[in-house]
Amino acid sequence: MKRRLAFLGCLAFSLLAATGRSESEYDVRARRIADQLAPAYRESPAGDLPAPPAEGKEIVYADATPAFPAFDFSAVRFAVGTRLLHIELLDDTQGSQKQGSFIGSLYKIEANQDYLPLNPYVQATTMAGPVELGLGLSYSHLDVATVDSGGGDGDIEMDGWMLYLLAAHPNDSRFTPFGEIGLALYQNSFDPISSWSEGGLRAFALDDSQALYLGGGCDVRIWNNLSANVYLRYVDVDVDGKYYYRNDSRAYHPKPFTFTLEHLACGVGVKYVF
Repeated sequence: MKRRLAFLGCLAFSLLAATGRSESEYDVRARRIADQLAPAYRESPAGDLPAPPAEGKEIVYADATPAFPAFDFSAVRFAVGTRLLHIELLDDTQGSQKQGSFIGSLYKIEANQDYLPLNPYVQATTMAGPVELGLGLSYSHLDVATVDSGGGDGDIEMDGWMLYLLAAHPNDSRFTPFGEIGLALYQNSFDPISSWSEGGLRAFALDDSQALYLGGGCDVRIWNNLSANVYLRYVDVDVDGKYYYRNDSRAYHPKPFTFTLEHLACGVGVKYVF
């Protein structure tokens, strides 16, 4: 029994000694940290340093990760719309009927206007901070008449698909301005006047065209997800081609030419967001 008591006494003494040594080391480390922080507290203006946390409260450290716009790809929004457009050609005359024309006697081109709302588009967007970013695809048709003193030779038909990047700025008002930059891809053909083509003896063979373009406008909310918009687009595009005359005893000698179709497209439309 005495041996057991002696053993327990030694064990208790050892635990007390170890506890005292740990507390002593902790106190030394705490004093060192306090000594290092004390000058900063003394030299900093009042209010610069946060108040120490209340007893029992956990210290929460600020996230040091840089703040970048948050792309919420789980909240992609889709929209469909259509527009009616007025086409304004910016370079519609070249030389004269007798010299420096586009080709032959054709010295002028004129846009045939079609005010039906047949210019549809689709968009997919997501929020990136305060800005709405997305992709879009739209369709556009141009019908341009060739002109000379006799009335012209026919019409240039252009069917275009436009791929674009979109940026908009939603806000607390009904008005949402937006801008877009994209690539226009046109498939071109020529619809000749029968009296000029002479049953296919004369022909224009047109190349397809590509051009960068800029656009912009403003959506005006009408009701819930339905909005109207005003729109303006600038496209600097050329149409290259060759003139063939097959009623010639010699081999074909196609003559190259270029129609300048630089234009503004302005109009109004509607859009629905899903």
